[in-house]
Amino acid sequence: MIKRSKKIYFKDAENTKTITELLQAGYSTGYFQTTYKNKECTISQCHQSARRSFEDLLSITRTYFPRTSEIRLMQALIYIDIPFYFCGYIKKIVFHISGSFTIDGSKFLKSNVGDFDFDFAENTYTLNDLNKIYKKLQKSKKIIK
Repeated sequence: MIKRSKKIYFKDAENTKTITELLQAGYSTGYFQTTYKNKECTISQCHQSARRSFEDLLSITRTYFPRTSEIRLMQALIYIDIPFYFCGYIKKIVFHISGSFTIDGSKFLKSNVGDFDFDFAENTYTLNDLNKIYKKLQKSKKIIK
């Protein structure tokens, strides 16, 4: 899978106590907040309402919760119910209020992931990768909160 070590910050994140709370704060308007390259939130990393990829969200959560696993991030995304879609511009799956699919919804799970023929960017999570993480989550039977 993809490993990212960069830190991505955003305002209002410091007071969150869980990964779910962190993502809820980030997506408080349905669009992700402006993100920053530094803890002081003075050097912009990406503008508000940008579509955030799974690896971006993993970097954001690991900035505040360093031991975040892919499975735990998947749990939180299911809990807050942020949809996703394939962005042809950056060639990644992105999570955004305008998404067409939900992780735990019929359009995603009941579809044959192999039927999607997207030209993915290198070093990104594909639908197959997300499907594998989701299956691991199902096997673990962890409570989502």
